[in-house]
Amino acid sequence: MKTKLTILAILFSLAVANAQTEKFKHFEIDASVNFWTPSALHLKATNTFTQFKIDDNYYNSGSVSGYGTSLAPIIHITYNFKNDLGLSLGFYPVLAVNELNVKKTDSTFSNFENNASIINFTLGLNGNIPSPSVLKLYYGFGVNFVPNYNLIIHMVTENSAPSDLDANNLALGFYLNSGIKIKLFKSFSFRTGFEYSFIPAELEYTNSEGVTMQEKTNLGGIGLQAGFSIAF
Repeated sequence: MKTKLTILAILFSLAVANAQTEKFKHFEIDASVNFWTPSALHLKATNTFTQFKIDDNYYNSGSVSGYGTSLAPIIHITYNFKNDLGLSLGFYPVLAVNELNVKKTDSTFSNFENNASIINFTLGLNGNIPSPSVLKLYYGFGVNFVPNYNLIIHMVTENSAPSDLDANNLALGFYLNSGIKIKLFKSFSFRTGFEYSFIPAELEYTNSEGVTMQEKTNLGGIGLQAGFSIAF
């Protein structure tokens, strides 16, 4: 009886050690696509513009949004230093264009085209919650840095084509993500989850004609992610 218990204990120890060895990988690369929900600046559809006239030309002021559906590729490179916990560096660009029409107010009809270029870098901690099954819960959190966002509003009216309004600056915020990984084979997994980023920014749109428009917003939002990861 003691011999059997000893053998079982040894086998159990070997299984645990093997599982721990299999779970721990020094490097991991995640490649995903992030679909931004309407909480993001570049997806909002509501626009409230008020027209005003300068030197016989019509301009518009108000809440600026409506950058259209945005799919952003995401790459995370993680160095695991202890039990599926590691330091992660991420990169994803948000590039979007959306044409908006504002119905006639006063005596003109305006067409708008909004362009968004928001390059994001993230630095934080990534981790996996160990599981004996093919499913594994992952999480991550850290800082989100935008070295230079570039937002452009192109306006055309029936009377004129004012100079584009541009907003450029840097921004700093944070991000959180979580989801599941489904092991397909060996160190290759399918992953899906969500990410929330809060990147506060005070936008100041200006053009060469001296028109200024300001807005406080969040350059981030909630994104739904899907992709693959490989650990090595």
